Amino acid sequence: MSAVVAAPQPLLRPMTGHDLTAVLKVESMAYDFPWTLPIFRDCLRVGCHCYVYESPQGIIGHGIMSVAVGECHILNICVHPDHQRRGLGEGMVLFLLDLARQKKARIALLEVRVSNAAAYHLYTKLGCPGWWSEMVAVGYEQARGLREKYQRPEGYSISKSKVLAAPLGRLFGAWQDARTRARWLKEPITIRKATRNKSLRITWADGKTSLEVLFYPKGPGKSQVVVQHSKLADARAAERMKQYWGGKLEGLKGILER
Repeated sequence: MSAVVAAPQPLLRPMTGHDLTAVLKVESMAYDFPWTLPIFRDCLRVGCHCYVYESPQGIIGHGIMSVAVGECHILNICVHPDHQRRGLGEGMVLFLLDLARQKKARIALLEVRVSNAAAYHLYTKLGCPGWWSEMVAVGYEQARGLREKYQRPEGYSISKSKVLAAPLGRLFGAWQDARTRARWLKEPITIRKATRNKSLRITWADGKTSLEVLFYPKGPGKSQVVVQHSKLADARAAERMKQYWGGKLEGLKGILER
């Protein structure tokens, strides 16, 4: 008589700088285009939620997420090839989503390459219950002609993003520092809340509409800014501001990449 002994579940714990050598090894074995050491260091430095799976043999997986102004962004989920198909990737995603709920996030963004069939299948399987319901409703109502483009339950809103060849701190400073900001954005704004290198909450020049600006590390010397402009009057105003922010972010890119 024989019995199959299940492998013990690995410990899920916060990542530290001492883990990075092992984390890089797992990353390079799992992906054709792995993250580099500076990316992981940036994520730890700016306060992303970074976790690892640790087994008796060492680190076998990791997950990284940022949370700001009601939105979580799952940046990296990785499991060593020898330990895949054991539910560890799903477990990490569910753990991070639960953590994001505790941080009052309402929207989840999950990054995955179209070519990454395993990750795509995982995210499709999970369906992000409770997270994407508003977005699904918006798409359904738009398809039925019940809601205009850019229309949300709270009004009209748009988003625009840009990846720049500039460190995260410099990009954040170009928004927060009034003198630097004046070089590319002339309109007066009121910063209501600033979380360094993560987010800004802003009242726009009209005193009625709002901005949520999110910042993400994207690798050595690179970072991303996402602008969400909400409470716009109608679809025409939303389209106008989407084009406006596209031009402004391109101007900011030109200044920071000189």
